[in-house]
Amino acid sequence: MGLNIIPEPDSHDTPYYVPESAPVVNTNESDVEYICGKCETTLAELPYQVTLSAVLANLDELETIDAEIHVVQCPECSLFNEFPHKNNNPMNDSSSPPDFKENLERLLRQSERILSDEDYDPEGHFIDPDTHLLNNWDDIYNLSHKDLLQLPRYLSDAVFMTSPPRISYDHFLYWGWTAAFAVEHPISQEEPYQAVVREYLSLVHFMLFKLRHINSRVFYTRQGIATTIDGKEISWEEAWRVVDWGNPSLDHLGVLPDRYASTAGFAVLEGLLNNHCDAISSSDGDVTTDVASPWHPCQSTLKGDVTYHDKLQIWRHHSASLTVERTLSQIDDLTRYNRNTLIGNMSGVEKIVGKELESTNHFLRVVADQRNANLHGQLSTRVIGNLITTLSSLLIWDMIPEDGFEEHQEMVVEKVNNQDNEAFENVLSAPAFMPVDRVQHLLDIDTVTPADPRYPEGLRHFKYDDYQDE
Repeated sequence: MGLNIIPEPDSHDTPYYVPESAPVVNTNESDVEYICGKCETTLAELPYQVTLSAVLANLDELETIDAEIHVVQCPECSLFNEFPHKNNNPMNDSSSPPDFKENLERLLRQSERILSDEDYDPEGHFIDPDTHLLNNWDDIYNLSHKDLLQLPRYLSDAVFMTSPPRISYDHFLYWGWTAAFAVEHPISQEEPYQAVVREYLSLVHFMLFKLRHINSRVFYTRQGIATTIDGKEISWEEAWRVVDWGNPSLDHLGVLPDRYASTAGFAVLEGLLNNHCDAISSSDGDVTTDVASPWHPCQSTLKGDVTYHDKLQIWRHHSASLTVERTLSQIDDLTRYNRNTLIGNMSGVEKIVGKELESTNHFLRVVADQRNANLHGQLSTRVIGNLITTLSSLLIWDMIPEDGFEEHQEMVVEKVNNQDNEAFENVLSAPAFMPVDRVQHLLDIDTVTPADPRYPEGLRHFKYDDYQDE
């Protein structure tokens, strides 16, 4: 995060720290890199949402200062930098839309430090709510229609340009908001979309399950959290033991959403493609008219039974809006990715990645190849499931016309806000999908993230073989 440069403050009103060298603070479990706004010197590396004052308060020379310290003089250029703090946190500033490009670059820098030395098995992935493309979780409600068509490129990069692959909180927000918007939109009741949109909503529910389950477990087992059953107060930890005993399948479901998305999710995406693309029959999935195929190395036109990759490219070249076409083109450009990172993140792609880099450079062909390998049981690469869910969400937004978007946006936000604290019975309604984490955003309590030592180690990674609740 680049810091704001400010004039030298009054040391009585705003105490500041003058370090001898940089970084001022470098913690072992750092998530966010704070950079001088002038010379880009790294001034601090801290866990997400941990203030500089909380760390500096432990220094002997600052023990006698009562006021918070959130200004640091850069030892390189001597200018004063203001760190985020309680009354001035740019991460919570919704006055301007998030800069996806800048935030992605910050996320990639962070990911290079976090777990970069760990041996990592591509059978899983790393859920990392401490890295962000959106400045604040409710930014998702304010994104324009165009923003929602552009964001998937950055969501894709956040996964396939990092190692281990990172599923950030933004992914869950994007999926949840798309589902909330679509389920209240006429498209969810119209033919031929109704059935496949319903399948998409089920896919999103499955993908949100893991985050909601983890955060519920982390929150409700915290010390001092209790509930009343039959007039007796018991801890939620005790309540969870009863739930676990009665339904031992529940915890294991946390590792299955990505497996579901990397198999059945492909069917959801194909159903959306068949319904959205005019050239493809919604009944049998065949291409009904000759379509130009500039992506194909051998054929200039296609018709009839085509490959999964061809359908993705038909969407990109013939049915997508201009913004979506650009987003898909960026995702599809295999030369943008680091070959070793891709091979490390996805099992079994070394051969096809090498072949594509020597020919047409289509990442979407690599994606399509993952479908066959996962469906036929050759692979179980769960990380591809999040991209399938993201592409399905992008297709939903491509189906929804921009006309009337803002009016519908206001209606959905109002419906979500009015039911935040109420129980709801309709699991196919906007409040069922947003907020994606009802515990974190509806209760006044500090957040426990994977960077927090209280976070259960067994829930930091999603791996099929060694998943366990600690």
